[in-house]
Amino acid sequence: MKNILILFSVICLSSTIQAQSEAEILMDMFELEKKTAIAEFMGLSEGRAVHFWEIYNDYESKRKKISKERVDLIKDYAANYSSLTDEKIDKMVNEMISIQEDELALRVKYYKKIKKELGGTVAGKFFQAEDAINTMVKASIYDDLPMLPDKK
Repeated sequence: MKNILILFSVICLSSTIQAQSEAEILMDMFELEKKTAIAEFMGLSEGRAVHFWEIYNDYESKRKKISKERVDLIKDYAANYSSLTDEKIDKMVNEMISIQEDELALRVKYYKKIKKELGGTVAGKFFQAEDAINTMVKASIYDDLPMLPDKK
C-alpha cells in the first residue's frame, strides 16, 4: 500500500506533470496498484471474486469522478496558495466537505450493495480496505501540502 501512496502523491502534487496524458498514465498506474492491493486484502474465492469485481469496477468508475474533483481542488489550492483570501479558503473548504460527503455516501452505497450480494464480511472488508487506502492517501497529501499560514 505504500506504493499506492507514493504514486498518488506524485499524481496530485508534482508540479512537473504538465501534460494530461502523463497524468492519466500515472492515474492508471495508481488504479492498478490499488486494485492489486484490494485483491490481496479481499482474498476472495474465484467465484465470489468475479461478482465482487463487477460491483467494485462500477464503484471505482464513480469514485474516480469524485477523486478527480479532489485532485482539481488540490491543484487549485497549490496554484493559488500564496494569494488565498478568506473567501477563497471558505469556498475551498466547503468544496472539500462536499467531496468528502459524496465519497462517504458512495462508499456506504456500495457497502450495502456488496453486503446484499456477498455478505457482511466481504462488504466489511471492502469498506475497511477503501477506508484505509483513503486515509493513507489523505495523510500522504497533507504531508506534502503546505498548511495555511497564520494571518496576523
